[in-house]
Amino acid sequence: MAVNCMYRFLHDRVQQAAYSLIPEEERSETHLRIGRLLWSHTKPEKLEEDVYTVVNQINMGYKLVKEPEERWKVALLNYIAGKKASAATAYLAAVKYLDISIFLLMGDIYAEGGEASASPAVDRNSVRFQEEKIEDEMVDCWDEHRRRQTMDILVEATVAHYLNIDFAGAGKLCEVRKREGGGAEEDVDANYLCLKQVMLLHAATSVERVAVYEIQMQFHIQQVCIPSK
Repeated sequence: MAVNCMYRFLHDRVQQAAYSLIPEEERSETHLRIGRLLWSHTKPEKLEEDVYTVVNQINMGYKLVKEPEERWKVALLNYIAGKKASAATAYLAAVKYLDISIFLLMGDIYAEGGEASASPAVDRNSVRFQEEKIEDEMVDCWDEHRRRQTMDILVEATVAHYLNIDFAGAGKLCEVRKREGGGAEEDVDANYLCLKQVMLLHAATSVERVAVYEIQMQFHIQQVCIPSK
């Protein structure tokens, strides 16, 4: 007969002492393994309620997630956490979750020439990595089955940056690094695709296109710099 047992540390100091015994280079992998176990034992109907418990463990080792399908699933998990944080007006937390989601789908969009730009409102060290070869690990996030959810993630992330009054971060979010061999419009820079153009390129309905333009309008209105064109 199967028996479910739960164990808990008697005191936080005991937990801290046990944690200190784990070699530092193994901690990310340990957190990721714990997150995967928590996720596998969380019922789908309870996932949104317990999402922080699961995603916070996984995110302490998310750069170790290499398999494209798992990257997609973890990106969606961070999207759920980001939406929940935004709904609770915890915009800084929402930005961190959604930035991780975008990283898992598209790589480090904040890196420029090997350097990552840091917004004064957001600790980029928690959500960025140095340039690394991850092309073979990237998710095909614009295929017919994932396109809509990818659009939702990008829109939610842009709104979170805007509501967090992180205009520098939101401005940087408007540049998504092009992957080699990817399509581009003729008037787009050879190295970068504007996030607006990426989203409009894949928008399938007028409603989706309007959502993109509304974000851009609010962004410029807030900064009192509406472009003439």
